[in-house]
Amino acid sequence: MELTVDLAGENSATITIEMGLSNPPNSTVRVSAVSLYIGGGYLPGYVSAVEPQVTSSEGIKELRAVPSRSGMNLIMTLSSPLDPGEEENISISLSLDPSIFMMQVRNNSDVYAMFISVEKPNLTVRPPFSDVGATVLLPPGAVLVQPGPGLPLLSPESGEVLEDPWAGRTRLRWEDLEEYPASGWSFRTSFILGDISSLSVQPSNNTPVSPTLTSQWGLVVLLVATNSVTMVVSWIVASRRRAPQRVKPAEPETALEMLDEDERLILEKIISRGGVVPQRDLPALTGFSKSKVSRILKRLDKMGVISRKTVGKTKMVSVSPDVRESLGQPS
Repeated sequence: MELTVDLAGENSATITIEMGLSNPPNSTVRVSAVSLYIGGGYLPGYVSAVEPQVTSSEGIKELRAVPSRSGMNLIMTLSSPLDPGEEENISISLSLDPSIFMMQVRNNSDVYAMFISVEKPNLTVRPPFSDVGATVLLPPGAVLVQPGPGLPLLSPESGEVLEDPWAGRTRLRWEDLEEYPASGWSFRTSFILGDISSLSVQPSNNTPVSPTLTSQWGLVVLLVATNSVTMVVSWIVASRRRAPQRVKPAEPETALEMLDEDERLILEKIISRGGVVPQRDLPALTGFSKSKVSRILKRLDKMGVISRKTVGKTKMVSVSPDVRESLGQPS
């Protein structure tokens, strides 16, 4: 499967999906439509007033978009129904509300979080289309920023930051995206839209530092795409002789706003159990596999949202005090 997303601005986005489908030979049904979930950026309960519009398609006769969770289900009626054992290549390009993929980290902020999730369709995606690649063209003037101290610029970290010489914009590329069990694929980053001249970082002594100066608090990477030039600005530790310092977690409000749907679900389940729960109980509470739960908890722990501690032979997961306070939960 190949995904191409063009975030042309705050009011415009397009996505192109190309995939080869197969109705397995052992199937007993004739398939006339494909269901594919895309989304990630919508807040729960948000319904976009912008209807997706098909700009081009191949192998698809009709499209119906149904709001679902933090995105939408695309119900695509095939031009020719697939009998058991039959295969078909399809492609579709849509113009749609960019809010489905990107959201402001805070109201009236220039910082945006981009999160894109695609779930497996109801038909088998056949090789070589089973290898999933994704290309994202960021809005003009976008500046990539870390979502928080210690967090990767891109997730998954295998993504590449490239330059599009024709569009003069930053292009992101992921190859062979890892499939999450019983789910699908997702990728994300953060960026600034606006004037970066006033951008500052906050080191440990609380003195704002201009991007033109060197900071000693850690590593921050910005990628500036202006016309056809890409500039990388790095803050690096000035003295390697200093003892390494523990990375400070992101602020609770920032960390919570960066959570994806699966991470929010796990956090909600922990809070519903009084803020502390044995890790072994989370797969049953969420429906996720043990490996997926472990992967999500590792990221939440790194963000400072939760902490894990072994009590006897049981690993306990608890919501951090700062996050409890931010959510108005008793400590």
